[in-house]
Amino acid sequence: MCGLEIMKMIENNEFDTEHVVLMGVLIAFCVVSTTFLASLPGVSITPFIIITATIIFGRRFGIIMGVLIPVVTGLFLSLGIWTLFQMISYGLMAFSAGILLNLMREPLQPKSSIIRAGFGFIWGFLIGWITNLSMFMFVPLTLNSLIMTYSMGFIYDLILAVTNAVLLVALYPFFDRKFRRVKENISY
Repeated sequence: MCGLEIMKMIENNEFDTEHVVLMGVLIAFCVVSTTFLASLPGVSITPFIIITATIIFGRRFGIIMGVLIPVVTGLFLSLGIWTLFQMISYGLMAFSAGILLNLMREPLQPKSSIIRAGFGFIWGFLIGWITNLSMFMFVPLTLNSLIMTYSMGFIYDLILAVTNAVLLVALYPFFDRKFRRVKENISY
């Protein structure tokens, strides 16, 4: 589906090879960082990169990245039913970042920083919660199994939420400058 969307965007002159290369580099960066950080449970810079790329390059760009990153990462770490749920959660995160991008765009505005941090924090939990739904393909859905599944993942979701919030405040201005420079050079 993503391949078809990219081909459609190229055909309509909305996307050229430079965009595909940029997306490939960002996806590769996320895959390498996820693989490198795999020994630290709950820590990931992938949501930060997806949110930042969505704010700078647009919703469609972010959604395609969000759907492709779990698949490519899964080729290195392992694919499973959870991969589909990660694709859904990252895609929804990019979609919602695209809706709120005007509120999160300004790198040095305190209001934008607070909104970005809150957005990243909330999505840290939502990514875990959506991905945890994959457990119920193997475990009967009862109140007890629901409570156990989400309580066992709480600390990891909290770590991801805090990581997202910190990165979206601390590193966003740097990545904003770099991504904007790239955007200007590829005649977006």
